[in-house]
Amino acid sequence: FLSAPGTVHRFGDIEVSVLPVAVPGQGHHMVDALMFYQEIEGGLLLNFQYGINLFEPGEAQAALDRFVAILRRAIDDPESSLSSLAALK
Repeated sequence: FLSAPGTVHRFGDIEVSVLPVAVPGQGHHMVDALMFYQEIEGGLLLNFQYGINLFEPGEAQAALDRFVAILRRAIDDPESSLSSLAALK
């Protein structure tokens, strides 16, 4: 499913806002990768789509793994700053 820009999703105490992605003057969205999520039976289903001409499968998997690690850390420590979460390796 796709959520319109401005949509807010809540997962417990975590709030995720959908932001528009657009290139000025292009009139449409241009992205190298997309991540969709859906809450299912108390879990989170992630769908990561990427340009195969831009990323190797291992690179895409590493990006997804990093996102999941950051999300888990944010859930475990909701007081974490964004900069400390982004520094997670």
